Amino acid sequence: SLLFAIGMTAILTYAIRGALVIAFSAPVFAFLISSSDLAAPVQVMLAMMLIAGMPFFSFVAGRMYNAAWMFMSFSSEKDGLIAELETAKAHSDEARLRAEESNLAKSRFLASMSHELRTPLNAILGFSEVMANEVLGPLENATYKEYASDIHDSGNHLLKVINEILDLSRIEAGKRE
Repeated sequence: SLLFAIGMTAILTYAIRGALVIAFSAPVFAFLISSSDLAAPVQVMLAMMLIAGMPFFSFVAGRMYNAAWMFMSFSSEKDGLIAELETAKAHSDEARLRAEESNLAKSRFLASMSHELRTPLNAILGFSEVMANEVLGPLENATYKEYASDIHDSGNHLLKVINEILDLSRIEAGKRE
């Protein structure tokens, strides 16, 4: 029972360096003093077990102490990594929200530009066609007719470019019909 008590003391005092030797010394010393008959083989064996048990339990307590420090170190490192991961996730969520807002603004801009660019461009194309075909009367200067044709051709080219850009933005947004 004394060995059991010493073992329990070792387990309970492992966290305090040096406390084990101090905690063991008193019971071992008390046992050696109280045993007046050290000539009996049982008493000698018990005294030797107590003396030999001190280094063993000191070793076990040291291992437990080191394991506790390693556990605390790993736990602290894990908590730090979790905090870093949460911070990175928050930054990622914020960046994703900004990207979604930017994409929405781009979509609104392109929808607005679709109307704002096409309407006047269609008017220019229509008037240049009226001029080139001399619908309102003959053009007396042939150069004006060429200019009207150039305006119409350039307008058609510009309309195709605008349509391609708008189609690309719709494809990008997943709204292609």
